[in-house]
Amino acid sequence: ALLFGALFGFVNGVLVSYMHLQPFIATMGTMQMYRGIAYVVTKGLPISGISSTYRKIFYSEIVPGWLIRTSSIILVLVAIIFGIILRKTRFGSYLYAVGGNEEATKLSGINVNYVKIGAYIVSGLCATIAGMIMIAKLGTAEPTAAQNYEMDAIGSCFIGGASAYGGVGTVPGVIVGAVLMGIINQGMSIMGTDQNMQKVVKGLVLLAAVIFDVVSKKKSE
Repeated sequence: ALLFGALFGFVNGVLVSYMHLQPFIATMGTMQMYRGIAYVVTKGLPISGISSTYRKIFYSEIVPGWLIRTSSIILVLVAIIFGIILRKTRFGSYLYAVGGNEEATKLSGINVNYVKIGAYIVSGLCATIAGMIMIAKLGTAEPTAAQNYEMDAIGSCFIGGASAYGGVGTVPGVIVGAVLMGIINQGMSIMGTDQNMQKVVKGLVLLAAVIFDVVSKKKSE
């Protein structure tokens, strides 16, 4: 699964880096293609029979009765690893540089295409890990699972301080954004808010975060 995730991320990176496709359009297109592949492979049916061992590894209580699960430990480990990569490694510095000013980074002798492809591979790996955890949680592999989650992911990044202009953002900030987005989702569900209205609210939250990002960008110029 991780190899497939890395491969799909690599394809996205090549399309953006060497085919010069607009990133949002390229990833939206491949997302639809990958979902189509999932439907073809599964014939649109859920895959059951997930082993109890698999579920214990990815989604089980560490101590019976506690709310902390193995998935939380995986989240913390992934956050620590990529937090270190972003702040302490050359690749992390290159990511911020490419996001901040791609042309200047290219002129400084850094292979921008390799950095982009690396970023998309990491994205594919992280999406795969999230999918593996979801399968363990549900106890079945649903080809329709996680639809529209991309908006929650984008919203979490913006709320957490990442910028649409690139070169800004931290792992802890995005985690806080994801927690806040989760609180919004759970809060509306508990209050019995209509699902269509939930989409309206999340759209407004996303727009507010983007507007704040734009205003902050203009003030810093």
